[in-house]
Amino acid sequence: MRMSLRTFTDHLLSPIWALLCLGVIGTAANAESLQNRPAFIHKKCSPASSLDSGLESSRFEKNDDRGHSDYSVEEMRAFFEDSYSNGKRLSRRVFWDERAKNFITPITEDLKLKVPNQILFAIQSHINHAIQSKNADFVFFSDLGHGHFFVPQQTDLKLALPDLFGKVTAGATTQILYHMAEHLDLRPETRLSQKLEGRFLNRNAVGGADGSVKYVAAPDRTEFHNTLRTIDGHIEVPSFVVYMKAHRDGCFQYKEGKTTRSFDIRF
Repeated sequence: MRMSLRTFTDHLLSPIWALLCLGVIGTAANAESLQNRPAFIHKKCSPASSLDSGLESSRFEKNDDRGHSDYSVEEMRAFFEDSYSNGKRLSRRVFWDERAKNFITPITEDLKLKVPNQILFAIQSHINHAIQSKNADFVFFSDLGHGHFFVPQQTDLKLALPDLFGKVTAGATTQILYHMAEHLDLRPETRLSQKLEGRFLNRNAVGGADGSVKYVAAPDRTEFHNTLRTIDGHIEVPSFVVYMKAHRDGCFQYKEGKTTRSFDIRF
């Protein structure tokens, strides 16, 4: 089934269609048919203004005696809810350009590039899977807030930025590595008492361009460390990072239980 983006926007009011777009109902066939149709709230996909400040990663700093920001789940939830309702949206976020009929990402003040729908669907699908599988709880800097781009090793990265961005974001073999539980207290004694072992073991998510997700332990994992840095057969694209931050007025959507949350994306 194919339709224009305008027709697709109208279908967001349909509960079944919305569920499909959000990844709540779906098979591989559903995923394939929805690759080019990211669910979004048209009127909320506006460009950032001077009032939008960014990641807000310093709003809730709490350093322990090791210099780390270790939050309990309860503290993180409180920080997240405050940021979601009262915080600011991402600066330089992806927005919908009605005239161009395309999503646009501002790279610099003067450079704005078209974003393929497929990569936006993939990121949305990755987030939905991580939240619904309980491998992440919050879409912001302290939990699931950023991802690193990887492409096959033989990929030529010596391209002008617009060409490189297009190649990476449109590539069928592009993968995104997310590190979750960034600031969650996952010390061994805490994991045991708070039943967080799964969060520690599955904190590395590798998302495919088709929206698929797998959770991979770091080969050098220890009792205290589980951070994946490489993906077999792939190389990291230098300085290519995607940021996600949930906000009540966000452009895109994901499901948290029966609740629909909104979030923004920035490249």
